This record gives sequence, structure tokens and C-alpha cells, in this order.
Amino acid sequence: MLEKIRNLFMRNLGLKVSALLFALIVWAVLAGKERTYTQKTLQIPVEVANIAPNIDIKNIRPEWIQITVLGNGSRMVKLTAEDFLCRIDLQNVTEMTKLSFFSEDLLVMPKNISLSLVSIHPKMIEVAIEEFITRDIPVKVRFKGKLPAGLQLAETRIIPERITLKGSKSQINHVQAILTEEIDLSAIRSTVSRHLTLIPDKYVPLGTTTGVDVTLIINPPLSETKPIIK
Repeated sequence: MLEKIRNLFMRNLGLKVSALLFALIVWAVLAGKERTYTQKTLQIPVEVANIAPNIDIKNIRPEWIQITVLGNGSRMVKLTAEDFLCRIDLQNVTEMTKLSFFSEDLLVMPKNISLSLVSIHPKMIEVAIEEFITRDIPVKVRFKGKLPAGLQLAETRIIPERITLKGSKSQINHVQAILTEEIDLSAIRSTVSRHLTLIPDKYVPLGTTTGVDVTLIINPPLSETKPIIK
């Protein structure tokens, strides 16, 4: 019985030893790869979430961050920028402001691979928030020249008297009045009504209202005024 076992073990001993050595070499190579760590540098876009309807992002500096990570060599090959996330949450921001964040605090790394963050650049991300407001702005008629001698401008009627503008708070607050195209007073002899085009502000659009109706009430010279009979 022992002889049979010995013969079975010794049969093709060279091939068996070779196969065992080959298996050990393959295992050593694969195990070595698993223990090999490499670095990878990626560009990650900066995203913004939960933007309130009354605010807008004026600028983000920078719009991308660069990271270098260290991980297992075999898994690093398939690693891409899409596996990472750099997100700014503006859920509680509702007014104009400037915010600063640490880049590392915003970075979310994939959970299915063990990674170490080697470097991140830049260290800070700045976000400028612009608030949008709605405000009624008075209309102001522009005049040039003078009325003929004796005539007096008794009243200027404007319809509508105010225009509603919507825009960024920093821009809207600088608009004191919306101007019309000019009326030449020297060509007026009596009460007159005209439709005047509004002059758009350089930074704030007028919206759907582009003109107003203006009536100038003109008093005639005193000599043409009928005397009051008592």
C-alpha cells in the first residue's frame, strides 16, 4: 500500500514540481501587483447644488480643482474624474454674498476603492453670489430747448409713471430713474401728447415695457387768458 502511494507521488515528479513552481510564480506576480501602489492626477469640475430661485452664481474661482491620489495599481487604471465629486451646497444661501470653501472639505472620493489624497490644488474655492430683486423705478422725461416766450409747462403726465425692473441687486440699486427719449420744447405751442421710447439701462434690461405715453399740459401766455368777470 505504501509502495503504491510512493509510486503515485513519484510518477511525473518533474512535471509536478514544474507546475507547482509555475503556480508559485504566478501567485507571486499577482500578489505583487495587488501590493503595488501608484499615483494618479485628475482634474475635477466644481459643481454647485441647491441654488435658490432669487440668486445666481456670479463666478466660481476656480471652476476646476486638481487632485493627486494614491491607490492600488490594478484599480487605478480605470479611475477617472467622474468617480469624484467636488460640490458646493447653497441650500441656505438666499442673498448676495461671497463665500470661501476649503477644497478638501468639498471633495468626495469613491467608496469602492481605498485611496489616499496626496495633494489638492488650489486649497480654497471662492464663490460670488448675486441676488435678484424686483423694484419699481420712476420714469423721467428728458427735455431739450425751451418753450416759446410766454408759454408755461404746467404739468407732465406719464403713463405708466413707474416701470418694474428685475435684475441683480447690485445693479438695480444704482438705477434712480428710467429716462425717455428727448422732447424738444422749442417746437411745442400747446398741450401735446406723445409716445416716448424708454432709454434702456446699460446693465438692467427693461423687459416688455419699452415706451410710455407722455402728455405735456401747456399754459398759454397771460395775454391770451380770458379775464375773470365778477
